[in-house]
Amino acid sequence: METTVKLKLGFAALMIVSGIGVAMYPVVSNAVAQRHASSVIESYNDTVQSMDAEKIDAAKEAARRYNQQLNNALDRDAAGEADDIGTSYVDMLDVGESLGYITIPKIDVNLPIYEGTSDDVLVKGVGHLEGSSYPLGGAGTHSVLTGHRGLAEAVLFTDLDKLGAGDRFYLH
Repeated sequence: METTVKLKLGFAALMIVSGIGVAMYPVVSNAVAQRHASSVIESYNDTVQSMDAEKIDAAKEAARRYNQQLNNALDRDAAGEADDIGTSYVDMLDVGESLGYITIPKIDVNLPIYEGTSDDVLVKGVGHLEGSSYPLGGAGTHSVLTGHRGLAEAVLFTDLDKLGAGDRFYLH
């Protein structure tokens, strides 16, 4: 009889601990994802700060040229004269694991921007759609950034619905 009681108590304790573990999974996994994102952003900032102004200006100019080539290629494609744009944006920058990061203060988002839109990229941050303009801004540019909402592992863009007209976001 005593063994049965111990077994039932052990099973009950196991179920309680398992329930707490399941309930804590989103919180813990999001904290790990945020830590990774913060580390990538910090590494990006350190790399950019260690670059001299000439190298930064050259990278920005290469990105602008890419955007212009992309815009010209889209114009030629619309006219039925498709052409390769030449330089890949992947070849332009050497700032580490990410291309930059996005900050949305109202919903407390700070996420690294990575090249591409694969599942691996979108689980850990924001993807930049290849074939869209590099996110520098400017006339004729159309940059596409992609990201998930509602993942169990990370918050990412889950709170985008809380933004309204006039809310600001920043690309670094």
